[in-house]
Amino acid sequence: MSFDRPDFAEKIGLGYLGWLFGGRRYNKMLDLMELTGDENVLEFGSGAGGLSRRLKKRCRNLTCLEPSKYYSELAKERLESRPGIRFVNAKIEQAGFDAGSFDTCVICYVLHDIPNSERSITLRAIGDAMKEGGILHIVEPTGNRHGMPAKEIESLMKTNGFKSLKSNEDRKQYYGRFMRKRLCDARLGIA
Repeated sequence: MSFDRPDFAEKIGLGYLGWLFGGRRYNKMLDLMELTGDENVLEFGSGAGGLSRRLKKRCRNLTCLEPSKYYSELAKERLESRPGIRFVNAKIEQAGFDAGSFDTCVICYVLHDIPNSERSITLRAIGDAMKEGGILHIVEPTGNRHGMPAKEIESLMKTNGFKSLKSNEDRKQYYGRFMRKRLCDARLGIA
């Protein structure tokens, strides 16, 4: 799969079907997040904007971070007329966010697509962009052929400075809510 140069099937699957028919799944995820409406949210890997359009209705400001130029431009084309949404076409490490910029981060079906060797770097960069005590919500597939095991997700989060607050796993996906640990706690290894 190439996110920068998607083929026809990928464009249909990721760019249009999720946009048109993902509402029920996205709303279920958003309900689990229990957002207050006052958050400054980073959506990490926003893709074509299917979740973004629903997420913006539940937060104050939304930053859609997407490294794929194709999907970032597609989301921007669809959503740029809505106030309070900013689009950033970059990897998190090159995005230039100030430390503590976000109250909340949402990762939806993205972490499993990041190469194993880059996952910790990515999560640390996300943590740096979040406020101390900020909340990270993650939804990932857990299938053998597509996804990653829940224990691996939880281990990565703990290793990279996040404390588990809540998790839920069914046979197809994992949902986790994590808090960005205080910097001193993370360095000392305090849970």
